[in-house]
Amino acid sequence: GALVRCPDQPDSFYVVGGIMRGGDNSAALYQYDILNASWQQLSDRPRATRGVATACYEGKIYVAGGTDLETISNNLYIYDIATDAWRDGPAMPDEVAGGKLVAWEGKLYHVGGSRDLDAAVARVDMYDIASGTWTAGGGAPMAIGLFGFASAQAGQFFYAVGDRYTQRYDFSTNTWEMGPTFTSQRAFSGMVATVTHLYVMGG
Repeated sequence: GALVRCPDQPDSFYVVGGIMRGGDNSAALYQYDILNASWQQLSDRPRATRGVATACYEGKIYVAGGTDLETISNNLYIYDIATDAWRDGPAMPDEVAGGKLVAWEGKLYHVGGSRDLDAAVARVDMYDIASGTWTAGGGAPMAIGLFGFASAQAGQFFYAVGDRYTQRYDFSTNTWEMGPTFTSQRAFSGMVATVTHLYVMGG
């Protein structure tokens, strides 16, 4: 599943959907309480998919795109943490899976992904939370399109690492730059950022 952590809930994180034992898609949402080392199952999403993009912003979890392996979704689902309830958001500009969703100053940015689970796209679509509107290509496109890549946010910077590429997006300037070659060339990995390093795990 997709892991998402809310900045205002540092002692917990959420796991959204994913793949169940046997290969079925999951609509489940779980919250993990770090201090009490306990899981809680919350309300299921309206649709069971994998390869979704997730972000948390001001008490809400946003889940975009994904696939059930028959079709690719352009759905945006919005979960209200306070009420444990899902609602449909405005549809994305296109169907996409395997991308990433990141929040910055009242906007969501959907980065990369694939329209056919084969070729990657470089486009960055932007969602304005206040107006509830998407702008196709609202952010500068990635230098090289990726899907199923590892990602992490550190302040104004968003890092994307996959295949053999390291890329960094600066929200403040709406620009991408290339970093060093990612020599292990993995996909579907996890990644965290510290002050000085990126750590990529699994894949």
